[in-house]
Amino acid sequence: MDLNLLIDSNIPLLPSALKDFGGMKIFSGRELTNELIKSNNAKALFVRSTVKINKELLEGTEVEFIATATSGIDHIDLSYLKKNKIDFASALGSNANSVAEWVVYCSLLWADSNNINLSKKLIGIIGYGNVGKLVAKYADWMGLNVWINDPPLFDSGFVFPKQFEYHSLDDILKNCD
Repeated sequence: MDLNLLIDSNIPLLPSALKDFGGMKIFSGRELTNELIKSNNAKALFVRSTVKINKELLEGTEVEFIATATSGIDHIDLSYLKKNKIDFASALGSNANSVAEWVVYCSLLWADSNNINLSKKLIGIIGYGNVGKLVAKYADWMGLNVWINDPPLFDSGFVFPKQFEYHSLDDILKNCD
């Protein structure tokens, strides 16, 4: 299968994983231009957040698929992709568990280093997205009392799990351990 791939150099392991899928060219983030895409007859792009994916970049190209190795997608014009039937994938949430485990590790290290019983402590979690939900779950399992702050979710009427309390950022900063 020959896909003609353009791959951001900041995704170093991808070229070897995709070597059997067609010709590929490695580019450095901000170097990607409409002309580079056209001159390589690229059908697929693999990018990071330094590349703005929009009409100016893609117009007149043969691109059918774009993937970003990021969790944020504010660099992607999704409506343009949809309108032009270009498939899209992101890494949304892919590292959430690793980040949550790092927070748990740091909490356990802090507690051990200071001879502190975490079950008597209060943790404040700012943001109840992919990472925040996992940190809250793990903190609950460790016996911590969990306070959450996520104004956009709160304002939208989101119902937080009953074992967690919603509090203002000021309350969390003043009261949490």
